[in-house]
Amino acid sequence: MTATGDPREDRALAVLLLLPAAVLAWPWSPLTYDPFPHLAGAGWTALAALPLGAMLAIRRRARLPRAGYPLLLAIAVGVVAYLAGSATDTLEARRAGVHACVALVMLCGGAALRREGRSWLARGLLALSVAWTLVALLRRETELAGVLGNTGALSQAALPGAVVGALLLAVGPGAWRAAGALAFALFALHAARAPALTSILAAGGALVLVALLAPVARQKRFAPYVLVGLVALLSVAFFAPRAGPNEGDRDVTEQMAADTGGVGVRLGLWKRVPALLADHALLGVGPGQVQASFPPYRDPGEIRASSHGDCVDHATEIDHLHNDWLEGVAELGVVGGLGWLAFLLMASFASLVALRGRDLDRVALGAAAAGLLANALAHSPFLFHSASAVLGFALVGAISARETVTARHGWLGWALLVPVVLGAWLGRPLARHGAALSALARAGAEVERALEHAPDSVPALTLRARWLEDLGGRREEARATWLAVLERRPHDLAALQRLAFLAVTDGDPDSARAYWETALALDPEHPRVLRNLAHLELDVGDPAVADEHLATLERTGCLEPGWLRAVAVRLLFAGRGAEAFPLLARDDERYAEPTGGWIDALSKEAAQRGEKELAYGLESAAHHLWAREHVAARDWKAAVRSYRQALRPTHSKHAAGAPYLRFEMAAAQVRAGDRPGAVATLGALPAEHPERRLLPGWALDALGSEGL
Repeated sequence: MTATGDPREDRALAVLLLLPAAVLAWPWSPLTYDPFPHLAGAGWTALAALPLGAMLAIRRRARLPRAGYPLLLAIAVGVVAYLAGSATDTLEARRAGVHACVALVMLCGGAALRREGRSWLARGLLALSVAWTLVALLRRETELAGVLGNTGALSQAALPGAVVGALLLAVGPGAWRAAGALAFALFALHAARAPALTSILAAGGALVLVALLAPVARQKRFAPYVLVGLVALLSVAFFAPRAGPNEGDRDVTEQMAADTGGVGVRLGLWKRVPALLADHALLGVGPGQVQASFPPYRDPGEIRASSHGDCVDHATEIDHLHNDWLEGVAELGVVGGLGWLAFLLMASFASLVALRGRDLDRVALGAAAAGLLANALAHSPFLFHSASAVLGFALVGAISARETVTARHGWLGWALLVPVVLGAWLGRPLARHGAALSALARAGAEVERALEHAPDSVPALTLRARWLEDLGGRREEARATWLAVLERRPHDLAALQRLAFLAVTDGDPDSARAYWETALALDPEHPRVLRNLAHLELDVGDPAVADEHLATLERTGCLEPGWLRAVAVRLLFAGRGAEAFPLLARDDERYAEPTGGWIDALSKEAAQRGEKELAYGLESAAHHLWAREHVAARDWKAAVRSYRQALRPTHSKHAAGAPYLRFEMAAAQVRAGDRPGAVATLGALPAEHPERRLLPGWALDALGSEGL
């Protein structure tokens, strides 16, 4: 017996299924300016799913399709993993929990749809697609990210409606052809401009399946040709971003990487998943924990490629693995991962079965589901981005349910109220947290308000730490906040670097080195970390180690001559010519064998070129070299005169002159029998000053002999 029922109730159910996504589709979406839309998105969709849960319970409409059983297994394993205490990023664990609750409700709601409801769902998907892409194309200030705050998330949320639109354009009735053409055209235009290349490929693949498998595609004479033409249009959209240079004259690889992460980059991520599973085989890293746990497993070459050759900074953290199939396995381990893969495989089979049907709406939903499932091979439409996720699970439910009436299980609807209410309760703080972060004009107060709603939020803690640093005078609070970030994400590169900077400015080079070396272990070619460690070793460490870091920068093409010269000039003004000359010699071999006379000549040459800073620093270094010559000859008075000349240029950078030169000059004064002069030269320099330990042996002996 065919499932019919009350058409009005079926339409109402379809509307409620669309509501969680619709909340994120209107022009004033709460995610528009949210810096972390995936968090608030989970919260808002959970709140918007409450009416759906109520209807499923009251009207006894809930049905669990066969694909729901392996999904329940995956969720159960996720709960066990969380209770086992493996989660460090508890806010992401909360988001994953909210996501799972909403997924169950959407899946069972979709399975409860009958023919009229499926028709409304298909056309609702089309309307949402138009809403998302049209606003994104028209609203310039969001730069194609639209109301979802992310171009990739918006494109994959619009993908189901675009696929439905393509099918309606080819074989649909009357005015729906025009609506389908509009939805598909807007999707293709947005995807080409963003660019959202994975969405283009997924949509094209879905349409190819329709052309090959769906009998309805051959009901009208020209329908196959229309579908082929639409696939050709997507091909144009795919190659359009690569037709010529865009901003910054990026090459083809860089343009593609902007959206897809690059094929090579993604393969680099995926091939490291087995190593992660080897350490977390049973329960995985835990729900929502990939971002916190994956950095140590990343390949340095992949990090460099994903950073597009950036010589300023590298991002070692990733939001997700750009593959939902692998993401579920990484988060849930072997047992939960098998359940998740079984769900996706059963959903894929259901989409193929739907394509073979005679009902146009069911075929359209099957094609839309196939597009999202294909997109999941290179992105995260089911496990990370909320708008596409609620649509995806509803689609899987709608195409998995049998056509015949089965016995109603009213208990299932009431049982679903547990995840419905739990998801809303867990999701409300996420929504309020996002609303607070969206109003960063009142930065401090809003960040604190966000933390009131979600005290374990790494994004909000990060913003708070930066805000505290900017305020000044609240360094200990900033340090404690960065440490709180590390507690939740032990491999957070920003936290490691900021803690290192705080340690440096506190005069604790050993702690700074430890933080930077921890960061370097995550990404051995990170340019900023390498530069900072080179600075540290040149200042108060081992110049040979600094040279190793500089060699790595040179090998990776990130040793910039301007930066290197600036470091050398800073060292010259610090009285550290011995460390500065090798840096200058990398670009000019005349610095390789410095003498006082030769460096003095190079100083005059630099002055003639207008390089006043370099000239002044070299002048100081020349007198320092002459002072060292006098020391070697044990002519202490002449040495003192040369040290005085060497100090003079450094007053422009150091109030009383470079500390290193002051220590050496004081030592020469001691040897010349002028202890009072040595005391005056040292002034308030502490005996434990870090540069003191870099002094030559004769200077340390001289100062020590007088207790200075």
